[in-house]
Amino acid sequence: MRRDVVPSTTRTTPEERQTLRQAGFVHVTRLTRHASTAGPMGSELYPADYGTFTPTTTSGETQMLITTGGEVWIGCHSDSNFLSEPIQKVVERFCPNGRGNRPAPWDNGSGLLNALDLLRRVADPDSAPR
Repeated sequence: MRRDVVPSTTRTTPEERQTLRQAGFVHVTRLTRHASTAGPMGSELYPADYGTFTPTTTSGETQMLITTGGEVWIGCHSDSNFLSEPIQKVVERFCPNGRGNRPAPWDNGSGLLNALDLLRRVADPDSAPR
């Protein structure tokens, strides 16, 4: 059941970021996309996108979480893995609006992220994009 959660500008806390990382997610907000005229990740979000998760439609192997504060996190999770109890607890906590309909920006191949920036974010979710 979808609940209406008002978007906020509150960032995740260090503890929340650790929870997301332990669940296999990488923080990608503001990372630059290659071969795309779109802005950095998260720049095209609408209020209805906040607090949602979206499985990708092309590959089916990645999931995108958008926190109520507008942070974008991605993870490699198959549909069956994504339904596991630990992952579902993370989804319930960070995505109270449930499943969204925002297509993942990398599905059409035009939104691939800069690999070096992505690797930096794996190591440190607060690293600044170059």
